[in-house]
Amino acid sequence: MKTVLAPIIISLFLLGCSSAQKSEPAQQKLPEASVKGPVVLRMNAKKGNVENTRYRYHSVSESFEEGAIRLRQESGVEFVTKTETVQADTNKLLQFVTTTEKNGEVDLHPMAMPELGERLEMGLLRDGQVIMAGSYPKQSIFYVPQVSLPEGKVEIGDTWEMEAAWVTLDQSVPFVANMVSILKGFVKCGNESCADIELSGEVRMQGSLPIGFKNEWKGRMLFALDSGVPVWSVTESRADYGDNSVQRVETSCLETLMEEPAALKTALIPVCKATVKPTNPAPTAPAP
Repeated sequence: MKTVLAPIIISLFLLGCSSAQKSEPAQQKLPEASVKGPVVLRMNAKKGNVENTRYRYHSVSESFEEGAIRLRQESGVEFVTKTETVQADTNKLLQFVTTTEKNGEVDLHPMAMPELGERLEMGLLRDGQVIMAGSYPKQSIFYVPQVSLPEGKVEIGDTWEMEAAWVTLDQSVPFVANMVSILKGFVKCGNESCADIELSGEVRMQGSLPIGFKNEWKGRMLFALDSGVPVWSVTESRADYGDNSVQRVETSCLETLMEEPAALKTALIPVCKATVKPTNPAPTAPAP
């Protein structure tokens, strides 16, 4: 079973649930920005805005039998989306999202992204809640918010949470995710100031399970205060599946980088690379 974490989270809950590989570039330093808090984090797009965002995704799946590795598979994809804001009022946005480039065979729909050449009509509230996603059903991952934004004003050290549930399009598997966001500070990103947000969470399958399952993830997001968009994010996760004889560990990394408008592009070094260290066997299913 395949699932990707996505905040932008992904945006982006689950395409290939996975193992958090430690990446020093995710801790890269940017110049601090002088921002007097508290601040309001909202999607501030205006009619006519166009953003191009590059995504990098890499995953490794390792299967074990009686503690010995039997199969190792890697997959990855790099793609670019174009987001056009065609309507914008005080509370709502109407946007068209199109995947304009794609290199890799990974399906983009489990990442709540349109496939190459597909044009997805999205209706959003300014707090990130999705109210329309083309013809996709409301219980699908396309209705999971791409970003988790706090209800009110926040300042450094403040924490907020988000819970989201969805059913996979291919196998109708129900998932629920919990995410915690912490405002760590403010940094300069391109020509703007960004909120530097630490992300962490877990994903669970709903209902009784015939196998053991555990998925945890962590990440970081830079959210532009004026433009109201995530200009960069990285999410790393680990998923463990297992029964009494066979276990599987999936590890993944998902990175997003805004390339246009150029004024919002950061100078961070790419994080998601095709280098993942071998993992340990997953835990077995709990006894009935």
